[in-house]
Amino acid sequence: MTFKNNLYYLYFIVLILNFLPAFVLYLVPNTPVNIWFEFLFIIPLFAIVLLYKNNFAKFVYILKRTPIFRYYIIYISTISAVTLLNICLGLYNAPIGYYFIKMYRFILSCTLIYMLPLFGIFIKVNYRKIIKTFLFCSFCIFILSIIQFFIFTLKIQPLISVLDFFTNARYVLYKDFQCVQNIGRVYCTFGEPSGLGQFIFITMPIIMKLSSAKFKIFNNKYLNFLIKRTAVPFMLITVILTKSPIYLILCGIEYFILLIIFNIKLIKKYLIQVFLFIITFLSFFVYIYIAHKEAIESTYIFRILQTMYAIGDFNKLVFFEPSLATRIVSYSAQFGAFSKRIVFGCGINNVEVFLNSFYLQSTNLSFTPENIATYLNKPHWVGVNRSFFWTSLAETGILGIFSYLLFIYKNFSFLNQMKRLCYGIDKDFIHGLYWSMISIVIISFYNLGTDNNFMWLIFGFIPMLLYLQLRERDM
Repeated sequence: MTFKNNLYYLYFIVLILNFLPAFVLYLVPNTPVNIWFEFLFIIPLFAIVLLYKNNFAKFVYILKRTPIFRYYIIYISTISAVTLLNICLGLYNAPIGYYFIKMYRFILSCTLIYMLPLFGIFIKVNYRKIIKTFLFCSFCIFILSIIQFFIFTLKIQPLISVLDFFTNARYVLYKDFQCVQNIGRVYCTFGEPSGLGQFIFITMPIIMKLSSAKFKIFNNKYLNFLIKRTAVPFMLITVILTKSPIYLILCGIEYFILLIIFNIKLIKKYLIQVFLFIITFLSFFVYIYIAHKEAIESTYIFRILQTMYAIGDFNKLVFFEPSLATRIVSYSAQFGAFSKRIVFGCGINNVEVFLNSFYLQSTNLSFTPENIATYLNKPHWVGVNRSFFWTSLAETGILGIFSYLLFIYKNFSFLNQMKRLCYGIDKDFIHGLYWSMISIVIISFYNLGTDNNFMWLIFGFIPMLLYLQLRERDM
């Protein structure tokens, strides 16, 4: 077996491992894969290639030729600079090691994952194989989720125990208190149902667009038919099986919006028929609810409806949907931190400790069971659910959020340029990628963490496509 083949295998192992975000290393339980897999795979992959002859200089040259990467550097430099400023002024409340831990996560994980698609092109991996792997692994996530549902339903305890161990479920679901409401909810390789719902929300546009593409994706006609025909239905079934009211609402709205956008020409052609179908569907839904109200109230569908009714009343929300209420407390807390240091924030990985100095005395919001459990476990800080937008606002202020928005804006600009120049399956992928970017922006206000590997992997497709376009132009 040649060195090139071994390199290909290592590359695809790293790519596939991104789809196992909560899997544990057997010898080190309760250690998420995104903490250790860079030591075993992603760092060796980059090291083997870049230390070979003058490959490092060649790859740096490619990065320089890819304009979007400089905006990522601006973002990383800005969040690092404002934190160093906090440290130099003596305003950093947390141990300084927190800052270095966070920057390690960005440099040795997020940055490498962001560069992974472009790195594949550098080692001469066909970019369509990268796209195929992404779609195939997403499909496998949905299949495994449905299998997990049957394991829970049939109460096959040995398999449940195996899943709980290898997907960090015991650590993620039960680390602070017994979350009995999670029993029977699928989470696949994500450790908790909301992580799976989040994955579906940000990848749905790509999966829908590739599944509806007129062009062949996989060489095997049976595999091609199976995935293109079943990926979207299995995806929708999976989000239902998470039993997450928020993600079911978000994904349901997203699905119908994308269905309209991706089929706008067909809808215009059959406008009256579509309108009549929607009216009939809504009438049928209302009839089912009225006729079977008692039966519905015994299912988790009633919890979804109650969550929608309770949106305007925080105390009711704490009871019906504590997860959303916990996040609202977090948003309020992080905005409070931002209001104290508007320009450059309180420094990355410092918001929890910084909040402890003033937030508990100033808030009027009731703490949820999750907030209380976190605070009892770590009384030196106010636990917050990290979301890209609110956490960046609190930790890096206007400077950090501006650099983030600039990075996002430039990504959209380059995608718009590429949409006009591409055709076939590439255009379908770029179209799906564009709407996935919009999904990322939306969910960044809710609970998308700054070090979410799928977010950076999706971001990483853009410099890959941009470099391919520049290379083709120069040929």
